[in-house]
Amino acid sequence: MTKDDEKKLAEQLDRELLDDSAWETVPEASGTKRETLGSQVTVRLDSEHAQRLRRIAHSHSVGYTSLLRAWIIERLEQEDRALISSGRLQTAGSATDWVKEFTYQQTPGNRIAVEAA
Repeated sequence: MTKDDEKKLAEQLDRELLDDSAWETVPEASGTKRETLGSQVTVRLDSEHAQRLRRIAHSHSVGYTSLLRAWIIERLEQEDRALISSGRLQTAGSATDWVKEFTYQQTPGNRIAVEAA
């Protein structure tokens, strides 16, 4: 960016900041809307376990909450399959449709995407 371009941009920003009507309206949200993940659950770990979790997540180049979420989902699916196969979970018709295999993929921003297969 040239000095002239910088000067023009600064002048434009100054004009916009002085325009009181611009502060009266809220701009439209950008085209991308962040999808919420659902319910929030708080998990307390002692400092040693929290540090180990962060170290493992860092070694996989993902955030520790994303790794923890993936581990919890994976374990829940294992437990559901074990309950269904042992007959301890009562199923009727298509009640087991929600039990699916999941795939885990790293996304931009170091998150783990969990998708039903």
